[in-house]
Amino acid sequence: MFHLGTDRIYYNEWPPLPPPAVDSKHSQKGAFCVDHMDWVRAQQHAASPRMYQTVRLREQDFLHLLWKLQEVLLCLEVGCVTLRALAYDLDIELLPVPSEHPIADAPGRIGVSCTVRLRNEGRRPASQVHLLLYRLLRILSAAEWNATEKPLLLRQSVRRMSVEGADTLYVNAVTLSLAQELEPGRETTLRLHYGGTLVGYREAFAYVHDSVQRDVAVLRPEVLWYPLIARASWEGFLSALSVPHFHMTVHLPERWDCFVASSEASDRTHRQVQFTSATPSLGMYLIAGRYGHLHRGEIHVHHLPGREEWARAACSAASFARSTLRSWLGPPAFGEDRVTIVQIPAGWGSQNLPGMITQTGESDPERTFREVVHEVAHFWTPLGDPNRFCDEAMAHFLEDLLEREKNGEQRGEAAFARHLDALRDSPGALRAPLATAAGRLEIDVISRHKGPLALAVLDASIGRARFFQLLRDWVANPVAAGASAGTFAEFVRRALVGEQAWNVQKFLDDWFYSESDTIQPNLPIAAALDRAVERYKRSR
Repeated sequence: MFHLGTDRIYYNEWPPLPPPAVDSKHSQKGAFCVDHMDWVRAQQHAASPRMYQTVRLREQDFLHLLWKLQEVLLCLEVGCVTLRALAYDLDIELLPVPSEHPIADAPGRIGVSCTVRLRNEGRRPASQVHLLLYRLLRILSAAEWNATEKPLLLRQSVRRMSVEGADTLYVNAVTLSLAQELEPGRETTLRLHYGGTLVGYREAFAYVHDSVQRDVAVLRPEVLWYPLIARASWEGFLSALSVPHFHMTVHLPERWDCFVASSEASDRTHRQVQFTSATPSLGMYLIAGRYGHLHRGEIHVHHLPGREEWARAACSAASFARSTLRSWLGPPAFGEDRVTIVQIPAGWGSQNLPGMITQTGESDPERTFREVVHEVAHFWTPLGDPNRFCDEAMAHFLEDLLEREKNGEQRGEAAFARHLDALRDSPGALRAPLATAAGRLEIDVISRHKGPLALAVLDASIGRARFFQLLRDWVANPVAAGASAGTFAEFVRRALVGEQAWNVQKFLDDWFYSESDTIQPNLPIAAALDRAVERYKRSR
């Protein structure tokens, strides 16, 4: 095990960094931001309905050309060298500050020994490996291991990296010079020892407070706690997030427990636990802390010290959401039947991860209910939509229905009214097509507020029973996994193509493909929905 000596790195060793500059420029960069299928369809429809019908058959050829062009540009950018991480093996020690430390919320440290196997998937030999780490983590030694260990020359420096949108963050950009060039198709193994302190990335991601605290540690990919094989760019960061395979040994403080997404635990001892990835994942998520446990049937809640009341409320909300959604939509299509909730501090960002939900421990019971049922709803929504309609918009809509089911019609209307309030304050989001939300600055408002209202109009137009049947057919359809907003729109069009009383094509054109005044945000919610539904009724 690698120990990070207290005489070598301290949590306050580096001077504070200057406030990040705000980059007002906004760009869209290929597959990282834009779903080309939806963009092309929207552009065709905006140009001419007739053109939309005649060009559609050639979409696939055009998209194929776009993807090929992107591959060429990417190869030109990195000199035709593409290094890909194949597997990680990490040995991690979590080191919270001592209980007698004068600052109660002072962040602790981590010490990591990391072995990463990588392959050159490019067309030219690679002489260097570029890594990204959190700005306060320092590599202490690096070596290449191929039968024998060869120490590597390394350079590391803190650089500013632009983040999609407007903000920036600082990273430790590391360059390793290989002992000999790595030929295309060949593999090599790196061994790294590094450590330091994490204090989150709130300057770029409001929810990323990730750090090692006295009672809890949260380490997610966004905080770069493990090395990504990438250059210091947003595109490099996104392209390197996925992890095909990992093995992890975590050394814990006294009386701590540990949870890792997309993995199975083994060899659990008093202060050590090992995890092995069960499936390829979008990154390594590690949550550890001094947890208590509450189990009721298929609901398992792991809570922080003194939060037993919150755990009971979370357990009740999860049980209600699970049973109600199963009655509406059948068994979960994109999650396990068992619900595991791991509490993290308030404001740290709840997430539905493979195998567990990380849930913020809010003190407001109503907010706890909404957030828990929202994350459980994700068991019925597919991930991967760059427009965030198929996952976030659907989960928010199901959250609103669950609140109405639990607390009555009046509270349900108040939930939908929140969406109108948000759109009133964001005219750009109000008119933005749902199928091309990716890459827009207003994507949060579009997906979390306009998307649920589109589903509410669809629900009111075709009736609740038919709407639930439509959703059941959707989640059972193989195309739903990783689908985009445009894929859902096409599914709805095909399912309702014979509808006589309702103009489904006009509804899809207005909400998904064109900039239209779809709903009037200054009206009360009931009147706004009624007027929107009336808009799509066919005249008899």
